[in-house]
Amino acid sequence: MAEYDLVCDVCGESMPPHEALLSWREDPVAKREMAFALTHLAHAPAGANAKREGRWLAWPNGFLTFFGDRFARLAEGWTSDTATLQSLLFALAPFALRPDTGAEMDSYRADSFGQRMGIKPGTEKELEGGK
Repeated sequence: MAEYDLVCDVCGESMPPHEALLSWREDPVAKREMAFALTHLAHAPAGANAKREGRWLAWPNGFLTFFGDRFARLAEGWTSDTATLQSLLFALAPFALRPDTGAEMDSYRADSFGQRMGIKPGTEKELEGGK
């Protein structure tokens, strides 16, 4: 396993950020967030009603927005599994805080070519206007 690998909570296999999905359950009535799971897109828990794509969480702004929102909710009286949030923070921080990771470098390439992050230019089939 590489230094900067995310691990699927369901199958235990490593995955790059653009194949990852963070999902969890929110209960606005009880003001509770629970059952956070970092998985491959295909392994997302069926009961999850909130999610963020791994490629978004690997960007500094997405990372900071996600954890800023969690901390704001805790300050507003929401309850959450803080140990799981801490584990997520440690797992995602190398992608968001190091500009030389593959995820960050892919975001630069994506910006320069108008493509999705994590998808190398020219690897997706291009369609001509509506065909």
